[in-house]
Amino acid sequence: MDDRTVKESNDLWNKIEEKWCKPLANEKRFVNRNKLLNKLRKDKNSQIVNEVILANLILNNNKFVCKSFTYESPYAKSSKTIDFTYCIAGGATILCDVKTIKPEMVDSWEQFQNEKRNFPVNLHIELEQEWMGGEIYHTMRSARSSMLQYTLECENKLVAYHTNNTMRCILMFCGNGFHWHLDELEDFADFYFTGKHNPDDQFSKMEDNFMKTKNIVFKNNIHRFGYFERKEYEADYRQIVCPVQGPWITGRCKGIN
Repeated sequence: MDDRTVKESNDLWNKIEEKWCKPLANEKRFVNRNKLLNKLRKDKNSQIVNEVILANLILNNNKFVCKSFTYESPYAKSSKTIDFTYCIAGGATILCDVKTIKPEMVDSWEQFQNEKRNFPVNLHIELEQEWMGGEIYHTMRSARSSMLQYTLECENKLVAYHTNNTMRCILMFCGNGFHWHLDELEDFADFYFTGKHNPDDQFSKMEDNFMKTKNIVFKNNIHRFGYFERKEYEADYRQIVCPVQGPWITGRCKGIN
């Protein structure tokens, strides 16, 4: 890296340290806060930055009172963990898993040409090969595949956690706002909670066929999906939406009171 790039990188991490790490270092409700902070200072990757910011947002949320907060809770009944466990006033325990989705830019133009016949008849996607159409399609498809994969993984972890009626789970998907967008998660969330795809969901047929072929059935033990947007080169987040729910349905998502 040249001197300018090094300076910009140092400035970014100094901002993250000042705005997001220092408040957590003094947060007594976060019982094992050093585990997360030390991981960030060692690895300095986008996923962990997102986790640190989200931990701050949960602990200082004005919609509920967070009484205690744990990172990678030790009572999981498997080798895998869920990122956050926190108790809120009223007695509910919230489990929140955080996944950052950043697909690689791979040219999948031929795949797009082969698969567009499976898109809904009322949907027309304009992609141009010379304007990175193949790469754009790959990021869209890869992001949707990751949503399904992480959802199935989270469902299985929740079974290992032996959740009960006082527990709720949020699966938070993080992105940079470029490789995939909120409306794509809205389509997936609506499918998860209703069992039916939105009429203009471009991946509906392919996803249905894949799940039938693999004999996949949702356990529906995830209560909410969340969307968190932050550019990798920025110390602050741009948008957070929770719960995520698409425009085709209303009032069908399991809520957290």
